[in-house]
Amino acid sequence: MAPTEHLPSSSPSRAPFPPIGDYGFLSDCQTSCLVARDGSVEWLCVPRPDSPSVFGALLDRSAGHFRIGPHDRTVPAARRYLPGGIVLETTWQTETGWITVRDALVMGPWYDLHQRSATQRRTPSDWEAEHILLRTVRCVNGTVELNMSCEPAFDYHRGGTRWAYTGKVYEEATAVCAGAPDEHPRYA
Repeated sequence: MAPTEHLPSSSPSRAPFPPIGDYGFLSDCQTSCLVARDGSVEWLCVPRPDSPSVFGALLDRSAGHFRIGPHDRTVPAARRYLPGGIVLETTWQTETGWITVRDALVMGPWYDLHQRSATQRRTPSDWEAEHILLRTVRCVNGTVELNMSCEPAFDYHRGGTRWAYTGKVYEEATAVCAGAPDEHPRYA
């Protein structure tokens, strides 16, 4: 990244929101997601960009986020886009190990093979947005204690969130908007 000129601050304390250029950008051609350097998803609206937010910490720190990263680190060792697509890879190094976190919005094959799409105005491509945020963690060396905080705040934090276990035991949990669960996406 090119060096930027910073304007003097009236307060010596750190700004509560990072500059927009510090965010990683993900897209599935229908919606987008912004990932902060500390590993937090701070902006996501699904299934479209004008849908109500699921994570909105970019606007208000209490409006939802999804962070994956080492428990004792907030600044990664490196961050890059993998060649050939919009997959964001964040690398973290701690005293005990090394991990990589990869983030992407998933694309899948086109489904409507025998009829026109109700949402597409142009001829669709071979791939369609799945509206799924995929986050993977790989330990490259040693061991690393992770911190995962998933706090969706539906509809710009106007709707409450209700969590429920949806797997056989405790391997899966789903968050829904408490006020209108059928009007907002489920987040598992």
